[in-house]
Amino acid sequence: MYFRRQLVIFISVVIIGTILGLLGMGDFSSTNRIAYFWPGAVVQSVAGVFFGMIGVMAGTTFPIFSDAMSGITLIKVLVWIPANFVQSFIPYLVKKIFKFEPCEFNKKTVICFIVGCSVIPHLVGSIVASLGYYSLHEMATLKEQIGVFLNWITSNISISIIFGLLLLKFFAPALRKCKIYDEMETESRL
Repeated sequence: MYFRRQLVIFISVVIIGTILGLLGMGDFSSTNRIAYFWPGAVVQSVAGVFFGMIGVMAGTTFPIFSDAMSGITLIKVLVWIPANFVQSFIPYLVKKIFKFEPCEFNKKTVICFIVGCSVIPHLVGSIVASLGYYSLHEMATLKEQIGVFLNWITSNISISIIFGLLLLKFFAPALRKCKIYDEMETESRL
């Protein structure tokens, strides 16, 4: 039963993340091919917080599908996997370290989410992604590297904060009433 529940959560988060990732907008005619607006970032910020390591795995996996469906080359999709992992794992880690409760919309939750689940993970993810681009020899100048870094940050952090706080405010209380969330919380404390 536990495996089936985890599998359903994983598949659901991957599908939702893929759909949101495909909604991203950007100038894909340029060489860097990073969206200016990428709503998939919010899934990476909340999946690990709500669903633990299964959410981290889903948050790392769904960009592979959404990027491939967007026409991004396989090598770039693979280079972005470490950035996607960082952006999904750090929020999970922040929840574990600071023990904030996402279902309680208070000052601690908001600060932990904004700083630890949105800004820091996507800042580190943008560094990892721009270094990945650099390793592919896609960028000839420092200006191009900074452009990728800034584009990644602006497309992820703002969306993550805005939609993430809305999810915490309105979705988390509904999730709290769900039996699955309570069982996952109990198992994650063990």
